Amino acid sequence: MSEFQRTAIVTGGARGIGRAISEKLAMDGLCVCVADKDKEAADLAAARIKSTGMVYSLEVDVSSRSSIERMFAEASSQMGNIDVLICNAGIMDRAPFLDMHDDFWDRVLEVNLGGVFKCGQIAARRMIEQGE
Repeated sequence: MSEFQRTAIVTGGARGIGRAISEKLAMDGLCVCVADKDKEAADLAAARIKSTGMVYSLEVDVSSRSSIERMFAEASSQMGNIDVLICNAGIMDRAPFLDMHDDFWDRVLEVNLGGVFKCGQIAARRMIEQGE
């Protein structure tokens, strides 16, 4: 467990808004897990944020329940209890409406909606187990 009072996981935490959220949480004293599908980008973001606080990086595919479960298990082993979950991971693939195939649409929904559902459900179960 870290010396910090609270811990957070930020999915899609390697770039853009996710990285800014990760940086702000670390600056506010939280131990942060930068979780992203791109492990190299997550490592780089964590290295950049490291000077402001305790930061870990993990690879996660939010469309996969088993990947999310691994993320929570690893984050918990590094940081202890998980107090905050920021579901920032998402994709913004584009195609003209009339040209969009079912596979394309299903992937967007699985990442953007399914990822939030799965992460939230797993986080809630863990937080209940933690007594929160």
